[in-house]
Amino acid sequence: MEKQGQCLTSSQRKLLLKSMQADLPPESRRRIEIMLLANTGQSQTQICKALVQHGVSKAPIKPLRPYPCKST
Repeated sequence: MEKQGQCLTSSQRKLLLKSMQADLPPESRRRIEIMLLANTGQSQTQICKALVQHGVSKAPIKPLRPYPCKST
């Protein structure tokens, strides 16, 4: 069985990974990358550093409603 992340189920994670293969606008791609990184338990600082290292621009992303993680 695949290890489940902090917020996403295994099927949600697979769906996001599959959608990354599509021709997405840059903002959508960044949002998906952020969701996947957050799911691994990385802090906001770690996610920002990872995005900068991968050449993602520092352009602001319109905020979304918070996605509550399930407490286990």
